[in-house]
Amino acid sequence: MREAAYREEYGRHLNNYSEVYRLPADTEELERLHKQHLLFIEVMGGKYCPPMAEVMQEDHSSTRPKSVLDLGCGSLMLLEISPIVKLSVWIWFPCKQLFNRDAPENCRSEVDDINLGMEHYYNEFDVVHTRLVSSGVRDYKALINEISHLIIPGGLIDVTEWDFHAYDENYQRIELDVNELGPPWWPRFLAFAEEAIRAFGGDGDAATNLYDSVAGTGAFQEVTYRDFWMSSCPWTKGSEFQMKIGQGMMEDIFSFLKDKRQA
Repeated sequence: MREAAYREEYGRHLNNYSEVYRLPADTEELERLHKQHLLFIEVMGGKYCPPMAEVMQEDHSSTRPKSVLDLGCGSLMLLEISPIVKLSVWIWFPCKQLFNRDAPENCRSEVDDINLGMEHYYNEFDVVHTRLVSSGVRDYKALINEISHLIIPGGLIDVTEWDFHAYDENYQRIELDVNELGPPWWPRFLAFAEEAIRAFGGDGDAATNLYDSVAGTGAFQEVTYRDFWMSSCPWTKGSEFQMKIGQGMMEDIFSFLKDKRQA
């Protein structure tokens, strides 16, 4: 069964569950996502968004255990949350190394393609988390609408996406097309990456339309949107923190460039 779950392309393993998601699903990718997760913790100022602790506080008037759903879960975020909740469930685009991980007793996993719907989990979760999955999602607005049915009243969703664009020092998007080759190379590569995502059916506009996708459902209250700006290399002189983040992002980018050979 494990062998049937993967195929090999350019020396990397991809999952067979989704033709949309084209990043590798192997140990090397899992290591990249873990390092990226640690980087995001520093940039965002914590492992979880601020309302998490309040939402997950034990309700002594109810016998129902608190539960969390992590869609994608390449960074194994729920392994960090599991000590504070009675039940954690995650669904992922299958990553080969995850089959070999010993999960805590209050965690269970399910291999699935979230493009196919999750009706069997409606009204089940206090928190739904997902991060950087838009390249493997056909219709991101439909995914947000699906998530609105997964959480119970008073629950929390935490979604993070990236728009596959680079920005200049004035925070202006660097717009390039794929009809020519030339510098700047990182923004140019991202233009090709975005086109590949769309060609395979992914949603390239998810990050740009993120607030509208969530608020537009009419299912959520107190919708909060935050931008996080991260240097793509350690060039911000005079700031040790920004230099550290830039170094981490540069290493992530080099690994990401290797990942994209499959696309």
